[in-house]
Amino acid sequence: MVAVSGEEAATRAVAAKALVGAFVSYSGELRQHASNALMVVDDPSTPALVAAAKKSATGALAADLDKLATRFAKNPTR
Repeated sequence: MVAVSGEEAATRAVAAKALVGAFVSYSGELRQHASNALMVVDDPSTPALVAAAKKSATGALAADLDKLATRFAKNPTR
């Protein structure tokens, strides 16, 4: 629960960081759930977090991070 106005921004940032971490750590259905949750959280730091994760990613993960970045840019919750 957000007790003070403005507190939601910090909460969204922490959630985005954790969800990008989950996206990178898991695959399949769990990766999709993390992606979906990132759309709901809609934190402005998400593109930077995805770009940072992509620096050390290879193969399928790098491709999935590209898809995530594109999906976030077109986030329908905005």
